[in-house]
Amino acid sequence: MQHRRAISLTLIAAMLGQTVACATWQRQEVSPQRVIAEERPDKVRVTLTDGSQVELADPVVVGDTLRGVNGLTRRESSEQWSRPLADVSGLELRKTDALLTTALITGIAVAVAGVTAAVVYSSLDMSWGMSP
Repeated sequence: MQHRRAISLTLIAAMLGQTVACATWQRQEVSPQRVIAEERPDKVRVTLTDGSQVELADPVVVGDTLRGVNGLTRRESSEQWSRPLADVSGLELRKTDALLTTALITGIAVAVAGVTAAVVYSSLDMSWGMSP
């Protein structure tokens, strides 16, 4: 029973880690207008010229203004956010990180192999073949 619990906890931890570790915010080197027009992201992280950051859901560029729904309060309210593009110093998209993904998959494989080996080893009858 404890072996199944250990395996279950290992798999749950691996799945939770996968949802967090594989994607990172990546700064975009092209203009916000181009990023939003070409990528059509659901969410972006905006850095303003004063250094503050905000996550926006459903971003759009209208004329010379970046608009969206404040991503941090999206579920609680529909707080609209807009700033002139001149106030935007950077834009980031959440993208898959190949190195983190590879490291995570390797870590999961090692953890599962380790738990499996521990379970198999603990269940072996080490007394067979030995004379009393």
